[in-house]
Amino acid sequence: MPKKTSAQQPNVLKIAARDLDQFKRDFEDAARKKDRAALERMIHDDFTLVDPNGKEVNKKRLIDDVVHSTSNFMTSFARSEKRTVFQLNGGAARETANVKLEGNLKGHGDITGRYVNSATFLKGPNGWQMAGNTLHKV
Repeated sequence: MPKKTSAQQPNVLKIAARDLDQFKRDFEDAARKKDRAALERMIHDDFTLVDPNGKEVNKKRLIDDVVHSTSNFMTSFARSEKRTVFQLNGGAARETANVKLEGNLKGHGDITGRYVNSATFLKGPNGWQMAGNTLHKV
């Protein structure tokens, strides 16, 4: 069991969890709407995605692929969190989730399937950002 560092720790983590949940809803909305400006703000500059084939995808490439006119995977997207662990007094989070996608992503083709997703989030002065993401097809 993690050691509590102060009496405020449970409240800090509750607020962090609430804010991260809102961030994830906003991120899905931005991806669905292909909102490049929002995705630029929400994805950390040092972001790396490791796709199911083991290829590394950087921030620019991911955003270009998501907003491309032929990408449509967000129209059928479901995410079910399995575990979220907060670190650094609520300033970082590592989450594991089950994800179901249907559709195409530019540069990757048909990505329909079920995945285990591990994501890393960092909270900075302007809120949460996605710092890393790994997808493993199951």
